[in-house]
Amino acid sequence: MKSQDISESILFGANELAGIRLDYLTGNNFFTPSAVEAGRISGSRDNGEINISKHMVDTYAKALESGKPIHVDTTFGGAGNERSALEALVAHLPNAGFIPRGDFNGKKGKHVIWFDHPVNNIGESRDVTEDWQSLRSVVITNNQIQLSPLSLSILTKPFLILTGPSGTGKTRGAVELAKSLCDEDRHELVAVGADWTDNRHVLGYLNPLETEPNGEKRPIYETTPILDLILHANAFSKEPHILILDEMNLSHVERYFADFLSAMELEDKTGALKLHAAGSAVTRTGKEVPGRIDFPTNLFVIGTVNIDETTYMFSPKVLDRANVIEIHAEAIALENFLRGIESGGGGPQAKDYGISFLEAAHVIQMEEVHPQVPPLPATVRDAAADRLMSLFRIMKRGRGEYGFRTGKEVMAYLRTAHFLAGPEAAGRTVWATDENWHEALDAQILQKILPKLHGGRSRLAPLLGALATYCASGEEARAMEHFPQDGTAAKRSLQDARGLTTPKFKNSYEKLKRMIDVLVEEQFVSFIC
Repeated sequence: MKSQDISESILFGANELAGIRLDYLTGNNFFTPSAVEAGRISGSRDNGEINISKHMVDTYAKALESGKPIHVDTTFGGAGNERSALEALVAHLPNAGFIPRGDFNGKKGKHVIWFDHPVNNIGESRDVTEDWQSLRSVVITNNQIQLSPLSLSILTKPFLILTGPSGTGKTRGAVELAKSLCDEDRHELVAVGADWTDNRHVLGYLNPLETEPNGEKRPIYETTPILDLILHANAFSKEPHILILDEMNLSHVERYFADFLSAMELEDKTGALKLHAAGSAVTRTGKEVPGRIDFPTNLFVIGTVNIDETTYMFSPKVLDRANVIEIHAEAIALENFLRGIESGGGGPQAKDYGISFLEAAHVIQMEEVHPQVPPLPATVRDAAADRLMSLFRIMKRGRGEYGFRTGKEVMAYLRTAHFLAGPEAAGRTVWATDENWHEALDAQILQKILPKLHGGRSRLAPLLGALATYCASGEEARAMEHFPQDGTAAKRSLQDARGLTTPKFKNSYEKLKRMIDVLVEEQFVSFIC
């Protein structure tokens, strides 16, 4: 949003909030706007009158135009009553939110962000730390990076599953991502049918009852949109291709997608997909179809998933090969939709990383060395390994341990997050400092480890409690107290895992709390529910 529009929104908001007490973001002070005249905002605070000039409003609006977290003292070069009052006013507007404990551009403390769309109700202030974290995820298009919450996952692993309630925008998000990465003929949306009991709907099949009308009378091969996309991807191997499987669990995924899952994991993908054994075959348009084809390394698969009485659950084999992201409708976004309040426009921001999306994905997934994609810092790798081993021991104690694939892909994800914290070296240094990288590990716990959890209370209660306690405290020994030891009863119960404050892995802990609630109420729970 342009700074002029932000200024007008601030002045309009000051009029709307006239006579309403607006608490400062920190401390016990408050600001109560009273009037707006000629662009000047007047009001009062606990110890006197406040007058905010039009110049101050415009200056702050200009800083907020960047869409980045802004510290009011940095904007005006110091502290002051008018500046704090202006900050409080802006933080209570619909398009603004605040980060209470940020550290940006060397300035620690509270920061305010202005969004292109409403994230709040007027008169209320909202902590938007999670919103800002999701915006930091990005997608590379050519040598540019565009903002998208799906990017880290699709760069790290070419198979992504989007799950959540029906109608929350999973398919739309997948299509928008595909459009941002490739041309129209390089992505395909395919609706999975309930009758997909084998791979014929994916890779097609040989029709022995029909042959080409002229020439060698070769048998006809009945192709599919998915096979056509695979062949196109092999023909244009330097460009990304996206396959979107809509409602992919309307049939058993393992039955129709087994060949894909196996080929996707092979290091040598040459001839990985077998189509027929007829020696030679052609499509109805006369295009030759070989008996085997390569699995394209430039193909990315996104599946959308709904869970209801018409669908099937995933097996561990499928979940282990994908990143799983839950998508839910936020209350404020739904209310704005129902009230006809449109979100702000403006395209995604972009950065030049000097490397294309496809090349970056290949470097990360194949663990290659590249000057534009630095390796994960050793300090982060060692600390992350310690965390993953603690989680492994907890999962193993609960009979749900993971293997080498999960460990490898988590490390690849962390490398991707480190890479995207740039391209400036300073950004990557900040990411690797202290526990800032915990945000990325939190995402991987949520996307790679927790999706495997499903079962009844007798089996899952100790494991859920242990994982929740670990994600909150980071203490393995404390988490292990949820399991019986040497024939004695466990020291901790599910109730002990609830209500823990300042969790180290916030999003994972919140998901585990919700799963515990479902387990207590229904005696059974699944991550995808």
